[in-house]
Amino acid sequence: MRNSFESPKSAETDLPAEFGDVLSGMDALVLGSPWSGKTSLIKNLVTKLETSGLDPSEVFVIHPQRAAASRLRDQLAVSSKKVATLPRARSITSLAFEILQSELPGVKLVSGAKQQSLIAGLVADSLASGTTKSWGLDAASVALSGFDNERRDLFAVLIENQIDQSRLLAIQESWPKANFQAAIDLLPVYVDALQKNNQVDPSQLIVMATKFAAGAKSAKVVLVDDAQDLSLAGVEFILQLAGSCQLIACGDPDTASLGFRAAAGGFVSELRKKRKNLVEVALTGYRRQPAEVNDLMARLAERIPTSEAFRHRPKSDAKSSIGEFSVFDNQISETDYLASELRRLRVTEGWDWGQMCVVARTRVQLDQLSSDLAARSIPVRILGVQKALRDQPAARSVLDFGQLVFSEPKHYLVTELLGSSLVGLSVIQQRRLFRQLASLEQFEGHNRIQMLESIFEAEIDFDSNEVSRLNRAIKVLGNLKNKNEMGAYQFVSAIWALAPAGKLAELARGESEVALAANRDLDAILQLFAAANRFDQQQGIGARAFLAVQFDAAVPEDSLAQVGLRDLVVLATASQLSGLEFQVLAMPRLQEGIWPNLRPRNSLLGASGLQAFLTGRSDDPSKAARSELADELRLFYKSLGAVRSKLMLSAMQSADEQPSQFFQMLGLSPAAKQVNIEFDPRRLVGRLRAELAAGDASAAPMLA
Repeated sequence: MRNSFESPKSAETDLPAEFGDVLSGMDALVLGSPWSGKTSLIKNLVTKLETSGLDPSEVFVIHPQRAAASRLRDQLAVSSKKVATLPRARSITSLAFEILQSELPGVKLVSGAKQQSLIAGLVADSLASGTTKSWGLDAASVALSGFDNERRDLFAVLIENQIDQSRLLAIQESWPKANFQAAIDLLPVYVDALQKNNQVDPSQLIVMATKFAAGAKSAKVVLVDDAQDLSLAGVEFILQLAGSCQLIACGDPDTASLGFRAAAGGFVSELRKKRKNLVEVALTGYRRQPAEVNDLMARLAERIPTSEAFRHRPKSDAKSSIGEFSVFDNQISETDYLASELRRLRVTEGWDWGQMCVVARTRVQLDQLSSDLAARSIPVRILGVQKALRDQPAARSVLDFGQLVFSEPKHYLVTELLGSSLVGLSVIQQRRLFRQLASLEQFEGHNRIQMLESIFEAEIDFDSNEVSRLNRAIKVLGNLKNKNEMGAYQFVSAIWALAPAGKLAELARGESEVALAANRDLDAILQLFAAANRFDQQQGIGARAFLAVQFDAAVPEDSLAQVGLRDLVVLATASQLSGLEFQVLAMPRLQEGIWPNLRPRNSLLGASGLQAFLTGRSDDPSKAARSELADELRLFYKSLGAVRSKLMLSAMQSADEQPSQFFQMLGLSPAAKQVNIEFDPRRLVGRLRAELAAGDASAAPMLA
């Protein structure tokens, strides 16, 4: 049964009459392009269901991503008139863990950082024993960080498809060209290591929770938002959870961002196969995007491969029209133009910085854009988790100070700490400090290394600003050493008390590179406190173990900790845009070879090829599953869907750089742009000063 109707225009709009079958209890598959009203529809449905007499605890709203689930939970809480005893929206991982923990008390979920550390340890053991020789890879390749990610992806494919060692051996024997020997050797050891510690990884969590999902909850209606981002294991979990109640799944296969795990459109075929009398609805008619953006999305959607022509896709009213994109001959000019346009739109349109977003394909590009825009006085923040805490300077200084509590000081470690935000001595102040220490009897005859390694032994009797700062750190260190055992949160709090928090907060108020660095430091410390609090709750085994975990963590932990409340331009990758919209969305540096990135994923260990083989999309697990263009198109399409008013596309064109092929697909032609210096404060001030110096008194009021 299939219907199309105009989607609701806001969360308060009544549901259209065509949705009566769903309100009467029938399962539904709702397809809609970005910002066609899927989330608004879910909020309307929750309101209608509660009005009809259902308790909030009987309506389960699920989202594949934690951050989006958190936002949706708050939106539902605001729009509801009933009191809820449970979260109004949950991530699929959160719900699965709750179900599994009720059946297996004490089970723990392994974070991505801990999982990475565990796998790296198993590989190190294999290298030491010589097992890796059978993998056909040299030691240098095995040690690469990219190899860690490939191992984790391969394990996820094997676990979600419930492939054990014997089945994998059979696949390897049938397809000798496939190289699964690393997984054959490591998977049993990896699973055993988790079982011994009563732990599960994210892939095991969904698979194991699926066994207990049916009847585990007393839900009467299960609603799923952004169902396209569910893996096939996630789809099976949802089907089991909603086995005896109504299921309503909303999504858009054109924006799926987990292609290697068969998330692209997988939920559509599975629902059709396993749920009878399914009402299929296509949201059409209402678009938040300007007509030009809608036209671009319609052209792009035609290029995205699908098993059928989905009726929810946007329709173009002017497919023959030709648009433009901006081209520059270098990155400096492109960034100058981007900064100038963002500032101009803020002044002329009155949009806040937080209503603007800059999207890039890679994290490396985001880091570079963050630095370049900050240098042009644009306040920015990178969305989501940054780096592992050990790789963030402010957090690293706290961790390094903690090392002094439990081990002998190393000269290089002390040098870093003296210049860190905890002690806060500049290079000149450090030189002055060492001259002062050299005059003291207790350091007589010590060279620089010996002085550094003995500097924290006891407080120093000398009256100077530098020694005073050092003595504060020595006192804190002594207090921590005298305490037997303390929690990670208390430990971090005691160390961070050394830092001049007021000075950092003052620096963070600006919009310069210094302010950006101060904001990064404060964000890192908030993440460190959140990690310490989480460690105390989950592990509760002290600060020493917390330090060991953080130094082992090569990848950042997923966290919902608040990382700043200032109004800042958002920098994000396309996959982070679920549920977000912006008045202004800029996509700079759209270069061929970067976006689309057509290099095969998971090619070394063959995770994507194996997944395609197991799901019937390929007849040979040793071959790459398909071109990566489809996933790149989906990411680009998803980005376009986050625009409310203004879209800016730009690229560089030179002998070494060529604009992305996306521009040809969209029918866009290049247009050289000149930077409007009126909206660059430094250039404007310089010009006004020159005019005033030349005798033009009209420049004085503007300059003032």
